[in-house]
Amino acid sequence: MIHIGYASTSENNIHQQLQRTLNTEVSGSFLTVNKTEDFFSEHRLKIANAIELLKDTPLLDGYTHPAEIILQKIVESVPEFFVNNYILYTKQNDAIVADFIKILGRVGDDLRTKEKAKILSFGLLSENIEIRDVAIQAAELWENNELSPILLVHKDKEHWLTEYAHSVGTDLQG
Repeated sequence: MIHIGYASTSENNIHQQLQRTLNTEVSGSFLTVNKTEDFFSEHRLKIANAIELLKDTPLLDGYTHPAEIILQKIVESVPEFFVNNYILYTKQNDAIVADFIKILGRVGDDLRTKEKAKILSFGLLSENIEIRDVAIQAAELWENNELSPILLVHKDKEHWLTEYAHSVGTDLQG
């Protein structure tokens, strides 16, 4: 379980607003109506292929994984589709989710701040420490100062992860 604490009422309000926003945005659809089912089927097949590649070959720092190339192309063309359907609602095991988030940290420059905030918040609320850790790593790679408030209010049951989140949040502020 993740423990989230707040140093002040204003931080609590920020988190509550974020949660309301995420719940609203997560339940809504960012996909345009003119996309066909074939379009989505094609991307689902590519994502299934990426998942199989991640199961077969570990994602290592310093190397471009074949799944990274596939996911980068999807993110470049339909970032909201990928985030809303395969990060926030994935039925995959935690290792695959962590790999997806790690890859998004590497290739997610085209993601809007809204998607980055969703991924970061989703990761920080995970029961899995690896997912929480890679979510912070992704935020660090994105270098988006608008993510700083999310990191600065995060309180993790693992003290070192709280310190890491706060350090990245402070760095992002400039």
